[in-house]
Amino acid sequence: MCCEENNFTSLTNYSVRYQGREDNNCPDSVMTFQTFKSVDRTVCCGLIPCLFVVGVPANILNMIIFYRQGLRDRMNLCLFCLAFIDLMFLIVLIIGVSFCFIGFFLPKQEQFWRWILTRHTVNFAYGFVHSSGCLTMIIAVERWVCVMFPMKAATLISRKTMAIIVSLTLLLMQLLCGVYIVKEHILSVKDEVTGEYLVVSVLTDLYLSYSFFRIIENVVLSFISFFTFACVLLATAATVIQLHTAQSWRKSTASSHMKGQGMLMRMLVAMSCVYILCTAPNMALGLARFTVPEFRADGSFCNLFIATHMLSVLIIMFNSSINFFVYAAMSSRFRQELKALFSWTEAGMSLKTSISVTHIKHSSDSL
Repeated sequence: MCCEENNFTSLTNYSVRYQGREDNNCPDSVMTFQTFKSVDRTVCCGLIPCLFVVGVPANILNMIIFYRQGLRDRMNLCLFCLAFIDLMFLIVLIIGVSFCFIGFFLPKQEQFWRWILTRHTVNFAYGFVHSSGCLTMIIAVERWVCVMFPMKAATLISRKTMAIIVSLTLLLMQLLCGVYIVKEHILSVKDEVTGEYLVVSVLTDLYLSYSFFRIIENVVLSFISFFTFACVLLATAATVIQLHTAQSWRKSTASSHMKGQGMLMRMLVAMSCVYILCTAPNMALGLARFTVPEFRADGSFCNLFIATHMLSVLIIMFNSSINFFVYAAMSSRFRQELKALFSWTEAGMSLKTSISVTHIKHSSDSL
């Protein structure tokens, strides 16, 4: 099963299934239902919005700065696209959990909107997460190639080719994750005990009729997840091992350009390390689903299953929000561009204020 599978849908499946009632039949002896509900509310209605507030402006700044540095450079192009993908993921995810805000005004409609919003955002969330991982892999491999073949790296792949690769990757991931569009549909059923109508999700006939949907979901996307993680891990490790030799060669050339490339290399290695640390819990959850039969949404560890997958979504959000701070901490060029951006903004605001004051003064004189 895909390592990201159920990470987003788990935000809804279990709690909606029981509509928040205390008499649920989950036999989980590790985590109580009350603890699960606390984790659910804290993550969906507290921590995710907080990370959204941090991550959205951070990724917008990343896009602006890499655009100002020039998208003709293939690495700037990759980092610009990575910021855009992370931004889209954060926006889709906040839409998916906006049922919390709807619940403040329409408490009885909260579970209904939880299903509806998740149903229409889960495929995009998966697509952007897989795209972000694949693009991180491309960056990690590209940096490894630059370390191994420093004299030929610039000619191995052009900016246009890189743009095509990135575009096709984003399109392919969204198409593959389109399986979640046809997987389920929403039904409203009457609870014979309480007389209330419950919102449930059932598998569609189309999904059940064609096995290739399940192959995409359980095999193809799983392979992409593990392959991406393994490539980033191996490429980063190889880059770190070769970096010392490459740095010695750069020092012998006494080239400012090569020194700048060394700073860029360290920054991208740090970015890859953050990705590895943030993705490792998802890999662990994926292995747990393979090895522990009861670790699933309807198993004996259902509360723990859903809670851990909620936390994994939070870690993915953290990875999508933290790159700005990595760039600012490790790249002097990034800091200079950031400072220039704010200086330009302040200068523009000062000029606008000066023009407004002058206009008011002239208007007063004419009167």
